[in-house]
Formats: sequence, C-alpha cells, structure tokens
Amino acid sequence: MRSYTILIFGCLIFSLSCKNEGISSSEYIKWVENEGNGLNVSKRYGNYNIMAQYKPIPYQALRQSKIAKPSKNKFKNQLKELEGLDYFNLVISLNTNTGDVLKEQIESEQDYYNRIKYFSFDIQKDLSLTDGSGKTKPCVFSHFERNYGLASSITILMAFEADNQETDKTILYKDKVLGLGTVKLLISKSAIEQIPELALD
Repeated sequence: MRSYTILIFGCLIFSLSCKNEGISSSEYIKWVENEGNGLNVSKRYGNYNIMAQYKPIPYQALRQSKIAKPSKNKFKNQLKELEGLDYFNLVISLNTNTGDVLKEQIESEQDYYNRIKYFSFDIQKDLSLTDGSGKTKPCVFSHFERNYGLASSITILMAFEADNQETDKTILYKDKVLGLGTVKLLISKSAIEQIPELALD
C-alpha cells in the first residue's frame, strides 16, 4: 500500500512539473493531437465520421511557423497575433476510410461540384461555436483544404471569436450537402485545462 501511494504521488509530481516547466514543440503537438487528451473528438453520422480538433494558440503558431524550434521572440510575436480567436479543424471522412467524401452518394457530376462550392464558399455561415456560458458565436474564418481526391477525408480550418480560452466549446455544424443534419462536437473545459505549457528555448 505504501509503495502504491508513493507511485501515485510520484506520477502527480511528474505531471505537475510538465504542466509548469513545459514540454518540447514536438511533444506539445503530439499531446494536442492525441485523442486520449480530449482535444480531438469525433462522432459518426450515417456513413460519415466527423472530427473536431481544438487548436490552442501555441499549437496554431507551431503549425503555421513549420519550424521545429522557432526563436523565442518571433514565437511570442506569433502568439500575440493569434490572440482573440479559437482555432479548430473540422475533418469529415467516410466510416470505411476509403473513397471520396465529395463523391459519396451523389446523383450527378453537378452534385460533386456543388459540394466543392459549398465547402469552399458557403460552409462558414453554417458553423458556430457555443461556449460554457451558452453564448453562441459565428465562424469568422473558414478555409477548405482541397486534396483533389488524394485522401479519404476533407478538412475545414475554422476560427471563432474567443472571450474565454478555458471553457466548454461546442462546435455546431448545420450541414447542407451531406444529409448530416446538425453536428455537435464538444471539447470540454476539463480537457482544455489539462493542456501542458510549451517550453521555449
């Protein structure tokens, strides 16, 4: 019993030290993308799997910089530029992990091009974010990453105004082209509170 208590205490100290001292850029990215940490949530809707990836500001800055070890001053400037928004990816894939989402159950070639147009220009108005207080915010930015059928999923980059970073965040997507209805994906406050610090040299 004594050994078990010491082990638990040791794990707690290690966890707190990572939170306070920070982890490397590569470990930070892995942590954010790890489904077990709660910032990456998904649900099945018919033939589709819908996933939302919450992107904390340091993660967003790392992905934009594409540099494994950005300079401290430059990185701080990037963080400042990104403040005030919540960033997410919305990823839509087929349950079979094969095929083209844009061609799934279409009746004509025009349906295919209508989907491309929708995800490229029209989806933004159908996306919103509800926080823990119940306040709903419209999507202020969306970008459809075209893969031209080379992947079995499509990705929408999204941003919403952020009043409070550490709160429940529910993505609402009122689909108009895939027959999904209203998609709801929750990133919990408890998961956000566990995000470790990023160590900068």
